Amino acid sequence: MKFGKQIQADQVPGWSQYYLDYKALKKIISSLAANQSASEDTALAIESTRPGQPELSLLPPGIAQDEERGPHFQACKAAFFFKLERELEKINTFYLEKEAELKMRLETLLMKRRAAATRVLPDSMEDNSTKDHVEWSAVEEGFHLLERDLAKLQQFVEINAIGFRKILKKWDKRSKSTTKELYLSRQVDVQPVFNRQLISELADTVAACLLDLTDLSVGMKYEGAIPEDVILAQQLSTYGSPQMGAFQDLESNVRKAVADGDKNALRDLVRYSESLSQSPDAKMHVTRILWKAVIDAPPDLADHILTCASAPFDYHFVDDINGRTCLHEAARVGALRLVNLCLDNGVQKEKVDVYGRSALHYAAMNGHALVCRRLIEVGLPATALDLDNCTPLIYATLGGSVDCVRVLLEDGKVSVQEITADSDLMPLSLAARSGHYNVVTLLLSHGAPSLPNTNGEYPVHLAAQAGHADICQLLAKQEGWDTPDKYNEWTPLFHAARYGHADCLNVLLDAGCRTDRTDEVGNSALHYAAWYGHESCIPLLMAATAKNATLHTPVPHTTPLTHTQKSIGSESDIDAIPSLSLPPPMMPYRVYGHNYLDKNSLIQVSIGLQTSNYGDPSAEPSNAVRLRPPLSGLEYSDRYLHASPRLKLMLTAQPAVTAAPYSIPLPLTEERVVFTFQVPSVEALTLEFSLYPNFGTKIIGRATTLPITFSSIRNNQALTLPILDHRLNVIGEVSFNVNIVTPFSGVTLEIGGAPS
Repeated sequence: MKFGKQIQADQVPGWSQYYLDYKALKKIISSLAANQSASEDTALAIESTRPGQPELSLLPPGIAQDEERGPHFQACKAAFFFKLERELEKINTFYLEKEAELKMRLETLLMKRRAAATRVLPDSMEDNSTKDHVEWSAVEEGFHLLERDLAKLQQFVEINAIGFRKILKKWDKRSKSTTKELYLSRQVDVQPVFNRQLISELADTVAACLLDLTDLSVGMKYEGAIPEDVILAQQLSTYGSPQMGAFQDLESNVRKAVADGDKNALRDLVRYSESLSQSPDAKMHVTRILWKAVIDAPPDLADHILTCASAPFDYHFVDDINGRTCLHEAARVGALRLVNLCLDNGVQKEKVDVYGRSALHYAAMNGHALVCRRLIEVGLPATALDLDNCTPLIYATLGGSVDCVRVLLEDGKVSVQEITADSDLMPLSLAARSGHYNVVTLLLSHGAPSLPNTNGEYPVHLAAQAGHADICQLLAKQEGWDTPDKYNEWTPLFHAARYGHADCLNVLLDAGCRTDRTDEVGNSALHYAAWYGHESCIPLLMAATAKNATLHTPVPHTTPLTHTQKSIGSESDIDAIPSLSLPPPMMPYRVYGHNYLDKNSLIQVSIGLQTSNYGDPSAEPSNAVRLRPPLSGLEYSDRYLHASPRLKLMLTAQPAVTAAPYSIPLPLTEERVVFTFQVPSVEALTLEFSLYPNFGTKIIGRATTLPITFSSIRNNQALTLPILDHRLNVIGEVSFNVNIVTPFSGVTLEIGGAPS
């Protein structure tokens, strides 16, 4: 993929204005190439060697050519580097703001985690036991969201770092200069945004905390702790605090009394909780426990909890971990009766939490239409943006809640007709990609326009890509439905063919889409269907292509290219950006010819669709790597908004003469990932699967095979290994297939240890 497309595709929604303006910089370079001829270059070279001028060889690389160039070049150079400086300043300023925000959030979460440990410390992390405690559940959610936001910022850093290198390389090639390395070392790499040490440390700390929230020794330096704090943390983990037993008993007993429907026990526990609420921190924790019980209890028990206390319930408390009020929590679970109770008791309805979300955001996110209507009635704005630049309508659309979408459009007066193009947060596009047919129908009935996103993809492109044929049929009547996108020049037909959606192909072909189009590299939709082995799609496309060939005679393009076009075309690979996964290592020459498999064994490891369900097309590729909570994370409804991988799996083989570590982003996005390498001895082979944060350096867990595993393995045998953390707790498992081809021995070739 060309980098101009990659930087557009990888942008975090809402952050587009802070990325490197690669397109504008490229235009400046193109203006230089378009107005500079070969004769001008020759004249400049002659002029630069006049008597009295310094020799070219005596000047630093790039300077001799630049100083003696004409006024057009000097103007382009000044414009290019002025723009580049402004872009660097913009990116660095935005990064520093986000870094400070995330660092502050981490410090706060570490402090809240430590405070939670003084009150309640779960007996075991087995089976995700922190979920039984309301305070620990809030802390864990905070770490999950912080991990997600760190991944967004790390992705922002990486794509911009590549952008500076790409654009400087292009400048040097077009201007015949050598300024790239000097500018990178003196101007770019020294900026805080490209010093990845701090953000990697933050990612490692968050990953370690999610692995074991109760390990209070993790992240001490971010709290500014002194040595005595480390001793205190160890004591808390071992002995607890004087009040820990009281709070833990209160929470478990209240939960049990609610489950049993015991009003007398609840009355006693509520009155006992008043004696625990002596300090402000203790009072907040007690209120948090009681409000969670009110939400979980039936209406009669909830009213009993609220009325049996000697003092009125504190409806105005704000959770110091996530900044949510009682109204937030009631709206989150859709308890309309409790929402009205909060409003009647003067809860600040406009209050937003630490993520910028109002109660209306949470009601829409969880599909509670009646609560949405009530909150709109009391004046909550339906168009408010949270820190992710999402409105309640975006969350209702992603969740597929037709009733919520209708309430927001009609009661909230949200106008989808005013949405502009070149955005990644258009409700119609999100609904089309998510496959919510009824939501798409509702949006269209309210006049939602079919507009392209930043990649030039219309909603029908996204529906075809995801295989939603019924939605493609709806959108095939909208404007731009058969238009190529900006970067790949793919129509919806290409997307359906690439991903093997034959039902979508039928819909698009019946709607009259063009089948004679080719993309930017000259390939047709049929090419991609064949290349990726989608047998059901190939006959459809061949028949449509043959039918089109009888109706139209193609006109060959014989227009000669200009000098500038040739120059630009010869540099078509400058912007090419490799896959984020490491490529297979280059085989040394000596393994070929008569030495091929003469002494070494060939090993093939495959992970993905054919791992645990070989040959089953309905199997989920992500099942190849299965992680347990809390690493498996929470199932957020915004999975289409933040697609950056959270974790990566590194495969290392020992001893291996031709293998480098392989990186696998998680969750798996490819159907099957295959790694091939050679080893001198199968009897000594070990495979290590190490789990890391995607941009971090801390090993979260590891799975290892023993050499004896491969002594009697069969061809294409599936293996499953447990992934262990540093305390030898099982945190997940990885499944893979192994093929082994051993060296020639006479005329017998052994595959997987069995003669063939």
